[in-house]
Amino acid sequence: MVASYGKQRHGFAPEAINAPQEGRSLQQNRSVDHSPFQIYHPGSGRSWWLKQGENSIGRGFQNDIVVTDLSVSRHHARIYVNGQTIYIKDSNSTNGIFVAGQRVRECALQLDCIFKLGKVELAIIKPAVDDRSTDAWTMTWD
Repeated sequence: MVASYGKQRHGFAPEAINAPQEGRSLQQNRSVDHSPFQIYHPGSGRSWWLKQGENSIGRGFQNDIVVTDLSVSRHHARIYVNGQTIYIKDSNSTNGIFVAGQRVRECALQLDCIFKLGKVELAIIKPAVDDRSTDAWTMTWD
């Protein structure tokens, strides 16, 4: 079944999703060192915790954060978190990364920074309440 969402017509919703990855379980995730930051997708209201170190983002289901929009490459970018520093690096994507309207290959991201992967607009946020227990999907798969 093909769904229509705005001007895009394809089999996937043009919103960010976090898909399950094979071989990962809740038990394994308890040892993940989460940062206090999240990636936020204003279009869907969804958000995903970033872990310390490297976080992959793209359309492929093996990424830490999966974005189903067709303007996003399978392996679009890597987001690095080192303490309070957040850095994004393009993984040779087709449609690139845009920060403040400028296409970048790599860039430091600030809190509340809005950036685009292809046509998908995302933001870096730091929630006031650090309660991962209310988001079972993120708790299970991030």
